[in-house]
Amino acid sequence: MGTQGMSYPTDYMQTLATSRQKQWNTEAAASRAKIKDNSLRQEHFGDLGAFRAFGQVYMAARAIYLDTLKGVDEDLDAAAAGIVSSAKQMKDKDDEAGAAFIALRSRWANGMASRAQQVAASGSAQAQQAEGAQQQAKAETTKAPAAGAPAPGSAPAPAPAPGSAPAPGMNTPQIG
Repeated sequence: MGTQGMSYPTDYMQTLATSRQKQWNTEAAASRAKIKDNSLRQEHFGDLGAFRAFGQVYMAARAIYLDTLKGVDEDLDAAAAGIVSSAKQMKDKDDEAGAAFIALRSRWANGMASRAQQVAASGSAQAQQAEGAQQQAKAETTKAPAAGAPAPGSAPAPAPAPGSAPAPGMNTPQIG
């Protein structure tokens, strides 16, 4: 993520959940009041069939609309509560993560455990013996071999077994 930190708009989320939520509730209540408080009733549509039918449709639509607005109020309250909870959880998790990294930085302030273990193990008797063996092997491999002597670390060529065939190209005595 580079050097920039991650931030969440928790202040804006709080604003949405409080002042905006109040505004939304106020607007929803005003809309509901306009419909609910009007004095129009079924009997105001008259006795003619078409007008009475229109009045029934209007009154049913009005009831559906008012119930829907109640649901809108509940949804707005749930959304506001969810936003507040989400903002709090984000801030808490962000604070926890920050604290974890601060603790880790404090732990590593005097060096990492892996480096301390490596230094300690490198000074052990076993490590010192291994280093000595390595230096001895290096010294042996850099010495020049004496004339006709096998090189250090190599074995002399084995003699052929009695009765075995000589290698190709070797002179063989003729019995005659």
